[in-house]
Order: sequence, then C-alpha cells, then structure tokens
Amino acid sequence: KMLFMPIHSSRKIHRALLYTMLILSAFLLSTEEVAAQPGDQRSPEQIEKELLEQLEKTNHEINLNPSSASLYEARGKLYTGLYDVTGRLRRQNVTFAEEGLADFAIAIKLNPQPTAFAARASLKELIWSFQLQRLASAPIEERIQALLRSPHFDGAVSDYLEATRRLNKTLNSDENFVPFLQLHLLYYFRGLRALH
Repeated sequence: KMLFMPIHSSRKIHRALLYTMLILSAFLLSTEEVAAQPGDQRSPEQIEKELLEQLEKTNHEINLNPSSASLYEARGKLYTGLYDVTGRLRRQNVTFAEEGLADFAIAIKLNPQPTAFAARASLKELIWSFQLQRLASAPIEERIQALLRSPHFDGAVSDYLEATRRLNKTLNSDENFVPFLQLHLLYYFRGLRALH
C-alpha cells in the first residue's frame, strides 16, 4: 500500500487542495502566536510574554475541561513556541519541550488526531535541530551520531508518518500532503546538515 498515490482527476485535485489548505490553515491559525511570522515586528521577549499569557489562559481552560484533547494540543503548541523562542534567546528552557511532549501525549491518548501527531513531530524536530546546533563545535563523530541516530529525529519521522496515515483515514482519501511533505522536508534538512 502506497502512502502517496497519484491523483487523476481535477475533482480529486480540488478536494485534495481544499483539505490540504483546511488542515494547514487550522495548524497555522492555532500556532500563529507561537512564533514570529514574516514581517512580525514583535521582539522575542514580547512573543515570550504573549505565549506565557496564553499559557496561563489555556491552563485555566484545561482546569475547567480536563478531558479536552484540543486544549492539550493547543497547550502543547504553546510550549513548543516557548521552547523555540527561549532557544533563540539563548536561554532555552528544556522544561517547555518536556511539557509540550507530555501535552501532545495526553491529546493523542484522548483523541488521536493527525494534527496532534504532526504538532508533536514538529516539536521533536525542533528539539533535534537545537541539539544539532549545540553540537556545532563537537567532534565530527558526535555530530554524525546526533544527525543519524537521534530518538527525536526518529520520533518525528514516526509521528509524521502516523499523522499521514490518520489523515488518510480521516479524509477517507489518498491525499496526504501536509504531514507527508513535512516528513520529506525533515529528511531533506537532515541531508543538508550532513553536507555541512
């Protein structure tokens, strides 16, 4: 069984593009405050402050509705943004990554949706990327090991694949663009890192 099958009709192309845009839009809208977007004039400190404010609100909402998978997924995305912005500020807080992974695990346990798997994959990819940055001056053997044998990279691959499978089942179709493309980009990024 192929993960990605060719599309033969304009109706299927239209439907695939519609679903792709819907999923991508939902993911981007839910993470629009997570990081600075192109043209965003906010400082990393301002973004961090806004994320922490959103986190406080989401914590309150989770206390009111502890069985909401979407709230845990949303909080996981906030933790991803905090992990990213604190890393860019050179004072990375690993606790944010751990909390994000825990929230995505709860969201997946409550309601295993493709977006939760893709968001968790994105966080694992970010953790892997920051690990590679920290190893920039390490011996080549250590960098190669981190590049090729990382549990975070492997976890990201696994979650992108699961998101692709679940998207396929959810849409009852064979169009798996978004997570499948992210998976390709992840391998492409690893290949680029290997060259440097």
